[in-house]
Amino acid sequence: MEEINTKIVGTIRQWIYQYIYHQVLGDTLADNLWKRLGELVASKNSLKKAFLIMKLVNLKYKDGSLVVEHFSSFENMVNQLITIEIILNDELLALLLLSSLLDSYKTLVVSLSKSTPNGKLNSNMVKDSLLNKETTKVVVRLSFILKMKA
Repeated sequence: MEEINTKIVGTIRQWIYQYIYHQVLGDTLADNLWKRLGELVASKNSLKKAFLIMKLVNLKYKDGSLVVEHFSSFENMVNQLITIEIILNDELLALLLLSSLLDSYKTLVVSLSKSTPNGKLNSNMVKDSLLNKETTKVVVRLSFILKMKA
């Protein structure tokens, strides 16, 4: 029975975030560990809020990946914040999304910032512009490939 308990505890610990790991390190019984994790994850404590905000602020677009994948990661983090009752206004979301882009997007950031109605960005405007830029890149690549084959 003890061997099974040890395997279960080991399996559970493999999937625990580092910021929680040290809080459950002393729990050696699977049942106790599981209950403690439930309490930590379900609680809306400051540590969880800080961790999620840090993840969102530090999110960076990876060169070569799809913008849609980046949007998905961004929206996932925003949704996690909403579940713990942290609501960010749309302008702040737009600014966070822009700040997550690579330096190669500076021209887009400047043009968007200068063309905003009432000086306020919104997340849909940013997403639409990024999708248009990605679509343009794909079209240019495809036309180049077609010219090379011809």
